[in-house]
Amino acid sequence: MPFLKRAWNWTNENWKTILIAVLGGFLMFKSQALASRIETWWPNHENLAEYFIEHLGAVLVVGMLIRIAIEEGYQHAFLGSVNEEVKCQIRASIDEISKESLKPLTDELAKAKESIGNLEVDLKKSISQLATAVTYKLIQGLDDPLLKMLEDRVLNSPFERPEYTIHLTLKPFKDLESGILEVDVSTCYKVTNNSGKVASYPIYSWLDDVLRPNGVQECDFTRFTFSRVDDSGKAQQVPGFSLPELKKTGQIKPEDGRLTLNYNIENIPEKATYEVIIEGKQLMRNHDVFVWNLVTLTRKMDLTVELVGGLTPRDLNIFPRAIHHAADEVKPEGMNTPKITMHVGQVFLPYQGVEVRWSPNVLPEPAKGDAAQPSPAPLQRRD
Repeated sequence: MPFLKRAWNWTNENWKTILIAVLGGFLMFKSQALASRIETWWPNHENLAEYFIEHLGAVLVVGMLIRIAIEEGYQHAFLGSVNEEVKCQIRASIDEISKESLKPLTDELAKAKESIGNLEVDLKKSISQLATAVTYKLIQGLDDPLLKMLEDRVLNSPFERPEYTIHLTLKPFKDLESGILEVDVSTCYKVTNNSGKVASYPIYSWLDDVLRPNGVQECDFTRFTFSRVDDSGKAQQVPGFSLPELKKTGQIKPEDGRLTLNYNIENIPEKATYEVIIEGKQLMRNHDVFVWNLVTLTRKMDLTVELVGGLTPRDLNIFPRAIHHAADEVKPEGMNTPKITMHVGQVFLPYQGVEVRWSPNVLPEPAKGDAAQPSPAPLQRRD
């Protein structure tokens, strides 16, 4: 038990004091017997001996009790002073850390206030510096690998894409009864070198190669090209790359149920912008999910989903949405037309993107008593 353990520890530390107190108690209780023994050695002084022995025992007991009380009092006083000193040191440390952590914020606020007072403020620069100072403190607790990825891909991203466009065209594969769709995927984006030096940009894209109803690969890239954008914002007219040649060099190859395209744009000058166009086709089911993640910091995105080849909104329900914090704020347009568009004018961080879900449209059954409506004839693919 904790109480017995504390008592045992106290006894071990104060056994001498306890022994003297016990001796005092013994003298108090045995004073008369001891005085009788002394009388044989010192006649006619029994009362004096008894008085002396009894009071000596009392003095020893009281003295030891006072000693214990004084030692305990000093100990509590010492611990109290130590605890108060530790508390003061902790408070001082907290104040120092708080001032150090908030110093970048207060410095930037002071700079902004001074600049505004002198009407010489570059507000955009002040906000950027303030955000950098605060962000630096927020990310100090991250581990090294996560911090490096955050710095390389977001805070100090060497490349960014001012705009990104993706266009999906859905059409039946052979006929509507097959339950398979051919999806044409067309992407067009601009990418700018912000690394502060000449750099290379890795292009990476892939198509699904899971469905093979005829036993052969149905997905394929149909166009790939890139060109530099001039000062007016127009891309140069450059012929597309030879896709068979890219397959021979292994830059287009099947890999893990998909067809991948890897290509590096070499020697991009500082602040130069290039336009990249990639087109391809793949097979998907008529109830499926198309997910597209952006691996480079992107300023805005436009998504279009178009139904062709006899498909109409009566055949498929289309549900596009952005995969990031502003998903609920983005409202697609033309949900009941063959062409649905979605404009997301907000920044996409790496690995955010969009998804498009679709499924066959189920028409409501006619109410009881109503005349049965004839089912529409299956739509055939139009060439």
